[in-house]
Amino acid sequence: MEEEEEALTSYCREMIRRVRLKQQQQLCCPGEEEEEEENRRDGRAGGRRRRGGGSQVVLAGGEMADYTESNLPLSDGTKRHRQQHSLGLVCQGPEVRSVPLQLISMLRLQTLEADERRAAELELHDPAVCSACEQEQASLALTTFIWRKKTQLRMQTLKGRLNTRSSSRDRAGWMSLCKKSPKVIRCPSLDLGGTTW
Repeated sequence: MEEEEEALTSYCREMIRRVRLKQQQQLCCPGEEEEEEENRRDGRAGGRRRRGGGSQVVLAGGEMADYTESNLPLSDGTKRHRQQHSLGLVCQGPEVRSVPLQLISMLRLQTLEADERRAAELELHDPAVCSACEQEQASLALTTFIWRKKTQLRMQTLKGRLNTRSSSRDRAGWMSLCKKSPKVIRCPSLDLGGTTW
């Protein structure tokens, strides 16, 4: 944990130092950037550029800062692309540094710990203990019970009505059949050579 804090501290110090350096450079020599840009267009070397392609600036407190030209890598970042100038994308200023892996892992660990703390503090809902949930379950059970009983009663009523109508139709049908019985009824499907019933 101490190593991670140390990495974070050193990274933050470096970034603060760069920002201060840039601010001091802008306050000290605001016209110098324009001169360098004109010299670069004309093909002449700037007054502050050295053979190594960088320049050094003295900061307050006697600290030396080194500005170097950085080739920005293309999307895949292979060595071939780093060695060649990538389409003229040259930036001057502090060299681009990646975030230390220790810092990234520390931030991930802190995020994970915070998520675990939040999950532990969150109360899980137990419907067996919750009175509102018990009332809702009771209400649903009562509604379901009433619906089933109504359905059963309706089915019994419908069956009873069908039975009474069919029995009354059967009686009426038999009586009408009996009244017609003196007549000869011929059954065409059972034609047994002219037999009548």
